[in-house]
Amino acid sequence: MQQNENMSLLANQKLPLAMHSFAVGADGRLVKQVLSRIAFHFIFDGLTYHAIALQGEDAGFVEIYTDLGGIPYSAEGVARRVDVAEIIYSTRDLPSIRVSVTDKQHVILSASAAVDNATVSQTILATVSMLVIKARPWLTLLALYGLPNPRQAAA
Repeated sequence: MQQNENMSLLANQKLPLAMHSFAVGADGRLVKQVLSRIAFHFIFDGLTYHAIALQGEDAGFVEIYTDLGGIPYSAEGVARRVDVAEIIYSTRDLPSIRVSVTDKQHVILSASAAVDNATVSQTILATVSMLVIKARPWLTLLALYGLPNPRQAAA
């Protein structure tokens, strides 16, 4: 009887099953485990991206971000600094893309999306790929003003 219960539990789950998504309980039954956080890094177009996948009770969330280097100084060109500030300001109302400045004056490009299940590797990788594609036009625009900083991207 217990074996049938385990098969029933597995049959009602979305496939493919994520690694470590089930554990054997004290009574020998399979117990679903929800992974709360998966983090990894990758390099694309010479930039190091950081990715985080979070899973809640009902839904998941995937976010990527990359440090584009320091915001231009006024000495490098007031117009250049103003243009970068306008680009940063223009992303404030976008639903999934954000360009922001840290307290150390570094420009961060981030993108995020809600997902049904942030514990399945195929979902995470597909979402990360989609977010990189969405971020590319903003990277192209910022590159006109010297961001990402070539020294930062090479590091």
